[in-house]
Amino acid sequence: MILNEGEIRVLNLYCRGCNQAETARRLRLSKQTAKAHIYNARKRNGYPGLEDMIKSLEEKGIRMAPEFGMWAPISDMAASVLMYAGNGLVNKEIARKLHIPLEEVKDTFSCLYDSFGLYKNNGRCYMRNAAIAIYIEYCRGQTA
Repeated sequence: MILNEGEIRVLNLYCRGCNQAETARRLRLSKQTAKAHIYNARKRNGYPGLEDMIKSLEEKGIRMAPEFGMWAPISDMAASVLMYAGNGLVNKEIARKLHIPLEEVKDTFSCLYDSFGLYKNNGRCYMRNAAIAIYIEYCRGQTA
């Protein structure tokens, strides 16, 4: 299944029970953009409805991260960023390793925090560690 980062973020909130308006508000998108992400993901992957796509994701082993009660679908870029962060690299080192701008690393973490429901009032260190923990749990689920 092919999903871009925006589609993952929108799907994540839909599956956590957010309606279109709430999803758009939380992600700072227009309602039309949130709706377009779902539509594009469905069409690109050949699903007639959102429920069919969600069922397929679950059947493919995209699991809930139990301690946070949400999905953990992770793009290749996000997985790479989390892998390096889990090995103790700071953002600047991650950017160098992946040959990407520092801002892209920061944006990837922001997307992950939003997707995982981690908010700034939790503290940056907590959020980074929680994102890494979710990634580790996700990897365990993929090998189970």
